[in-house]
Amino acid sequence: MNQRCKTFMQKFDALGIDAALVSSYENVRYLSGFTNTETLLVLDAKEQWLLTDSRYSEQAEKQCPDFTVIKTGHGVSLATELKKRNEEGRCLKIGFEADRQTVSWYHEICAQLPQAEFLDLGQSLNRQREIKDAGEIENIRQAQRVTDNAFAYILSFIRPGMEELEIKAELEYFMAKQGCENSFGTIVASGQNSSMPHAQPSHRKVQAGDFITMDFGCKYNGYCSDMTRTIALGSASADMKKIYEIVLEAQKRTLDKIQFPAPDHLTADDPGKTRDKKDSQRQNDVVASRLRQADEDKRQKNARKR
Repeated sequence: MNQRCKTFMQKFDALGIDAALVSSYENVRYLSGFTNTETLLVLDAKEQWLLTDSRYSEQAEKQCPDFTVIKTGHGVSLATELKKRNEEGRCLKIGFEADRQTVSWYHEICAQLPQAEFLDLGQSLNRQREIKDAGEIENIRQAQRVTDNAFAYILSFIRPGMEELEIKAELEYFMAKQGCENSFGTIVASGQNSSMPHAQPSHRKVQAGDFITMDFGCKYNGYCSDMTRTIALGSASADMKKIYEIVLEAQKRTLDKIQFPAPDHLTADDPGKTRDKKDSQRQNDVVASRLRQADEDKRQKNARKR
C-alpha cells in the first residue's frame, strides 16, 4: 500500500467508516496513479481494489501495482464486489464522494446493498491533497515553466490579421508538444472582446492597437498552471496604458497583502507564538518580494522580445 492510501485510511475511524469508495478522476489518480477515466477505487483494511472495464484494465495493471484490478462487465460490478465483502463482514460503512455522485446513483446503490451504510467523505481527501509533496511541487513548477515558455513564444507569433482562434490553437499546440494537456479551455480575447473576463475565442482578427487578453495553462503529470496576460499589439494608446497601470498597481498591492498566518494550534500564552508570528511575517516578506521580482523580470524579458 502506498503512503497516500495509508495516510487517507488513518482517517477512517474519525469518519466512522470501514471502507472508502473514491470516484473522482483527481482523487483516483492521486491515490492510485491511474491516468484514465471510468474507474472506481475501494479501500478497506484488507485490500485496495480498482474497478474498470476491459478498455482500461491492462493500463491499470501496469500503472497501479498496489491495487487489485477488477474488470467490470459480464455480471461484475461495484455492487456485486461490495456484496461479496459485505457477506464477509467488510465494507459495511462506506465513505463516498457525495459531491461527485448523483442522487439516483445513491438511491440505486443503497437499494442494491441494503446491509451497507453510505456516508459522505466530505472534504477529507481533498484536504489531504492540499499538502503537496516535493514531487507534486516540481510538477506544478514544470507546468508553469511550459506556460511561461508558451507565452514567450506566442509573443513572437502574433501578427495583425490573425484570428483569435488561430492564436488559441497555436498556444495549445505549443504546450502539447511539451507533453502537456490544457488545464482548461484557452481564452484569447482581442479588442472589444477583451472586456469579457471569460470571452470565447472567435474568428475576430486581431488588429494593431488592440489589447489581447490570453488566459491559458497546462497540465503536467496531472498538475495545473494558470496564467492570464494582457498585451498590446503594436502601440498602446494613453488610455490603454492608464488602464494597464491601474490593474498592475492593484496586483502589486495584493501581493503586498499576502499573509501566512501563524499555526492555529498555538495559544496566546505559548512562548513559541511570538517566534512563529515573526517566522510567518518573514515568509510573507520573502514570498511577496519574490513574486514581485518574478513578475518584473517577466515584464522586462517580454518587453525586450517585443
